[in-house]
Amino acid sequence: LVAKEGCNSVRLPFNTRTLMDSAPDGSLMFNQAMIARIDRCLSWCRRHGIYLILDMHGAPGGQTGTNIDDSASDHPDLFTSSEYQEQCVTIWQMLAARYADEPAVAGYDLLNEPLPKWFNGYNHLLMPLYRRIVQAIREVDTRHMIILEGVHWANDWSVFDELSHNP
Repeated sequence: LVAKEGCNSVRLPFNTRTLMDSAPDGSLMFNQAMIARIDRCLSWCRRHGIYLILDMHGAPGGQTGTNIDDSASDHPDLFTSSEYQEQCVTIWQMLAARYADEPAVAGYDLLNEPLPKWFNGYNHLLMPLYRRIVQAIREVDTRHMIILEGVHWANDWSVFDELSHNP
């Protein structure tokens, strides 16, 4: 139906709480049932000639501090915890390594609608995290598009102003 309507992509949201498990040594590993769901969706996309965009809708610790990211404490803990940031970077690198050679994957939407305006005191932390994630992805995947969203429900792009001054 998506392809018949003239659309060319599906943006697949995922929550890291359900996508990842802890290995016995404490490292992160994919929840095989959830990765199988992504792979089934990818197979469907391939079959119908459309692209898949992987969208981190629920980052470790939460990127919004609201119910849309399943924040445990109603706070964007991703930006206050180095452990959550490291997990986020690791997850994206694992996903990019898994799908690096997959032509039906269009790209990676790194964080869905980060930091609403009432948490704008953390806005300065977004670009450094984006840079870390992009670097980790590019170590294993140089072909896929990377999607960066602005703050406050992706409507405020002022966090990208520094890019116009420091390319």
